[in-house]
Amino acid sequence: MIKQLRKVVELTVPEQRVVVFALCALVAFVALKAARDGAGNSRVDTPPAVEVDQPSPSPGIRP
Repeated sequence: MIKQLRKVVELTVPEQRVVVFALCALVAFVALKAARDGAGNSRVDTPPAVEVDQPSPSPGIRP
């Protein structure tokens, strides 16, 4: 039974090359995506400046 299953999943040399190429492409894609996502998150986020209402120089005049 196992020998029969083994023959089903045997790959020829060209098929093996396709599988290896596909796996390398997948690993490269994941690595690039992770590097790109990591680069975006490495920047230090500065909190936005808090706007403080300044008192008006004279009553009734708003800046």
